[in-house]
Amino acid sequence: MVSRTERVRAYFRNPDTYLSDNHNIASRAVLVREMLGDIRSQRILDLGCGDGTLSLQFVLQNNQVTMVDLSQAMLDRARSRTPEHLRSRVRYVYSDLLELPLEDPYDIVLCIGVLAHVGSVDQTIDKISRLLRAGGRCILQITDSSRSLTRLIHSYYSLRERLRSRVGYSLNRMTVDETLAVAARHSLRLVSVRRHALLFPGMGRLPSHWLLEYDLFVMSHPLLSRYGSSALLLLEKRH
Repeated sequence: MVSRTERVRAYFRNPDTYLSDNHNIASRAVLVREMLGDIRSQRILDLGCGDGTLSLQFVLQNNQVTMVDLSQAMLDRARSRTPEHLRSRVRYVYSDLLELPLEDPYDIVLCIGVLAHVGSVDQTIDKISRLLRAGGRCILQITDSSRSLTRLIHSYYSLRERLRSRVGYSLNRMTVDETLAVAARHSLRLVSVRRHALLFPGMGRLPSHWLLEYDLFVMSHPLLSRYGSSALLLLEKRH
């Protein structure tokens, strides 16, 4: 029987399946930068790094970045996007995140677009906490299933994926409150929350650059952003 890990690896084997016209990546890169602020000389771990968009933006500030992904093709894409003169500051690791060694703890861990796919959210957040130094910060991203729009979108995309037979496994569904409860059990306390992705079924057919501009507008608008289906949680590891 094919394991969930293997099915996730197979789904992300072709980078274009996920990266093509995915405006969410650019939106989340903006949010991550705003939430973390000006960080310098830090050790950053990017779990499920994809093409590296989220963490490569910090390499110029003398940060050391470790990128981890189940897809070698994704890691290759991230490496190709890293300027050659900065590659000494980046490490690329082909691994399941639960199998990462507990080496020197990191200052920052990014886990964006990952929790929906893991076999155990609790084990994953526990591992993230153990990879962080005391006082270190992490950003977890979830699609908040407490939002009515999120439930509608889940139903729409679940039907579409079943018809296309693309994913082959059920995505984890969670709320912000549920995720924070798990995080608290593993010594992670909430610092701030940002939301985006106030999209409706069918909007995905619009040009990617239109969707990005719309999403950036929603993110900057306090009233609209509170209804966004995607939540990024900035957490700090307690001493």
